[in-house]
Amino acid sequence: MKTKEYICVLCPNSCTVTVVFGNEGIEEISGHGCERGREWAEDEVVRPRRYFVGSVTVRNGDFETVSVKTSDFIPLEKAKSIGLHTHTLCVEAPVRMYQVIERDILGLKGVDLIATREVHRKNGA
Repeated sequence: MKTKEYICVLCPNSCTVTVVFGNEGIEEISGHGCERGREWAEDEVVRPRRYFVGSVTVRNGDFETVSVKTSDFIPLEKAKSIGLHTHTLCVEAPVRMYQVIERDILGLKGVDLIATREVHRKNGA
């Protein structure tokens, strides 16, 4: 048997969840403070997902970049592709907080890339 510990990221409690693996897969999950934590740990083993956080270039803004994140979890294996893709994007200022920069990023239905701050238009631009 193999044991692995995970830190649950669903809430501020950050429970240490222990997953015990056997020949048939997951045998036991313990340490979770709620049912959502147990489900999160199971998903983390089977199909790990994360929010993507990065930045996009802004043209004529008072900042050269705007911070962005995905509106939902993405499959972990897509994170690098999305990071490379965001380096090719450029938006025109002004940018509003929560503005959708790209819908269904890289074909992920319902997962948008959104701005997490405002960037004002540069004076004189």
